[in-house]
Amino acid sequence: MDCTADELVFLLPSALVISRRLKMKKPEPLILRGGVVLCHQRGAAPGCTATATRCPRAASPGSGRLESETTQMGDLVEDEEWEKENCTMMERERALQELEEETARLEKKNETLVHSITELQRKLTRKSQKITNCEQSTPDGASEEIKVKLQQLEASCARQEKELLKVMKDYAFVTQLCEDQAFCIKKYQETLRKTEEDLEARFLERETSKLVSMNSVEKEHTSQNNEGMPTHKTAVLFSKKIFCCLFFITLFFIRLLSYMFFHVRFINPDLLINVLPRVLSRSILWKLRCIFFPSLTLETEDMLPH
Repeated sequence: MDCTADELVFLLPSALVISRRLKMKKPEPLILRGGVVLCHQRGAAPGCTATATRCPRAASPGSGRLESETTQMGDLVEDEEWEKENCTMMERERALQELEEETARLEKKNETLVHSITELQRKLTRKSQKITNCEQSTPDGASEEIKVKLQQLEASCARQEKELLKVMKDYAFVTQLCEDQAFCIKKYQETLRKTEEDLEARFLERETSKLVSMNSVEKEHTSQNNEGMPTHKTAVLFSKKIFCCLFFITLFFIRLLSYMFFHVRFINPDLLINVLPRVLSRSILWKLRCIFFPSLTLETEDMLPH
């Protein structure tokens, strides 16, 4: 429990006063019905009756109505007084219990405060010893040199603060300039985009106008040529185009056949045997066999050895 010195000085007198009041407090008797007086013994627990003594009453001579009424009234008064006294005693007992609990708490706090005071005194003594040792170890010349160094450091710190202020102002000015330049660049980019779009639109218009004019010129030229050329020339040109197409087609097929012959002759002789059954039906294959089989077979009976 960490407490300061001011709190310790404030709490100690209150704890001592409460402990003295508890020691000086005397137990008071508890009056019950029937003249029973309960006295608290010193050292007994609160709320417990230690001894009980019955107080004898003097018997009143005679009997009568007035005496019975007076006795009833006296009993009622005694009962009321007894209840009041009992309530007051219970409240006092509760107050005593609370005071005892508070005293226990204050004693614990007092112990912790004393412990903390001792620790603070030790720390203070150590710090005072260290300060005295430092003062003894540092001579006057060294202290003057330290003061001079401190003054120099303070002056340098002031200069650095001024320089920092200047730098911050320059930085703010530069940031403002950068923001202005960024805004100008955005505006310039927008204007460039607009000009590029305008130039592209104009270029497309020019190109489209050129194409339209060229198409119109070509149409006029073709119409003029068609009108000026006779039918014989057109027929000759058409026949030449057809002949060229047929010639290139024949060359293409001849090249394909040569590639096929080369493949069958040198690379895969069984190409037709493997491909034809997949392409042609059985009836067509049988007809081809009947046609080409006599020409492909060789009569080698005479040549074989006997």
